[in-house]
Amino acid sequence: MSFAARRGTRLTAHLTVYWKDHAAFREKGWQKLDEQLIRLARAFLERQGIAFVYAYVRENVQGRGPHTHYVIQVPRDRWHKLVPALEQHLYDVFGFSPRESGRPVALKITGNAFGSRGSQNHEQNAGLARYLSKTIHPREIYLDRPMAAYLGIEPKPHAAVHTRRVSSSENIGPAARALAGWHEIRTPEQLRAFLNPSSSTIS
Repeated sequence: MSFAARRGTRLTAHLTVYWKDHAAFREKGWQKLDEQLIRLARAFLERQGIAFVYAYVRENVQGRGPHTHYVIQVPRDRWHKLVPALEQHLYDVFGFSPRESGRPVALKITGNAFGSRGSQNHEQNAGLARYLSKTIHPREIYLDRPMAAYLGIEPKPHAAVHTRRVSSSENIGPAARALAGWHEIRTPEQLRAFLNPSSSTIS
């Protein structure tokens, strides 16, 4: 997230896709469906003249089952036009069941709850990063206290994920960061500072 913001492509939108009830999930599997979504989203955004920049986290929780959280770049000045168009495009091409009142949605893009047109600063990115880190092991200890508490994360119950848990687009991946001379977060202290930019003390 920090590197994407530094290069001028802040990850602003939060795209969540629930795969459990998709007709092709058992046949294709999680990895192939995500690869397909990445290809389709990239093609859609590139037709709009926007580079596809993303990171994802895969989760498996009770009730919602296997799902993928993406954080992607959507320019602020094009948010209101592009977000509903991309959401509807992915909904249609994947053949999700029609949206019906009372049924959980299969795919949604969020980030506009307060009219901010997505995450526009480090504090908003950090808040989303804390949420996406909620599957941290609750019993991991650091400095005689739970690591989750040290980092300001509220852990949630989570089932096993038998595939790659996290990844990103190549344009913000390890090779791109190394080429740019990016200084990685390597210690719990550095991660704590990134996740909690507005507070120097976490209870």
